Amino acid sequence: MYSNMTIWDSEHFFKRLEFVLAEHKMSLHELSCRANINISTLYKTRANKSMPNLQTICSICDILGIKLWEFFAPEDEITPEMRSVIADMQSISIDGQRMLTQMVKYIK
Repeated sequence: MYSNMTIWDSEHFFKRLEFVLAEHKMSLHELSCRANINISTLYKTRANKSMPNLQTICSICDILGIKLWEFFAPEDEITPEMRSVIADMQSISIDGQRMLTQMVKYIK
């Protein structure tokens, strides 16, 4: 059975954070400064093998310009094509989004 607690432990969280930071060409120190998070808090959280609180995670995602679901979505489940469609969906009207949704249901 799928368990978020098994997948999202501290080690996995910080590996994912390192990956996303590399994608954004940003250091942990730069992130902490921009998100107004004390760098020692992040180091202590990692050393204690605990997870940051939701407010910290939201701040991190805001600075990176990503949604929470994008941070937590496993890389192997979202293809580049899916990311492209998601990005395009944000720029089309609600009616266009509904039409695209119907088209996807039709071609499944």
